[in-house]
Amino acid sequence: MQKFNRYKNNLKYDNNSVYSYNTIVGNIKDNRLIALTYHSKTTNKHVMYAAAKLNLELLRSYGKEKKENAYFSSLELLNNKKISKKCYESLQKMIFSDDKENLELAIVFIKIKTSKKKKIIL
Repeated sequence: MQKFNRYKNNLKYDNNSVYSYNTIVGNIKDNRLIALTYHSKTTNKHVMYAAAKLNLELLRSYGKEKKENAYFSSLELLNNKKISKKCYESLQKMIFSDDKENLELAIVFIKIKTSKKKKIIL
């Protein structure tokens, strides 16, 4: 486990995770730091500092940004698939809507479009 120059006693990291006060607060995957949950202002500072120092994109799996991160991750999956601009924009609206059914439909569509299998089990 390694320490940062700042917050030496309370902030550490290894190849897979970031720890604040010996609690895992984020996972490192594909040049991204995925913050798991909100703990406190201090922990939030730790997460932002770690992402900056490790040169990682910060994604939050909680709160307001959760929907945005789901959107970007989902649309990233579609980058290699050919879909119309209208379809892409519709997915964007579905994911950002407050309607849970729309979000679920968008996820199903993305699973179907990105699956290598002929048959999808939902």
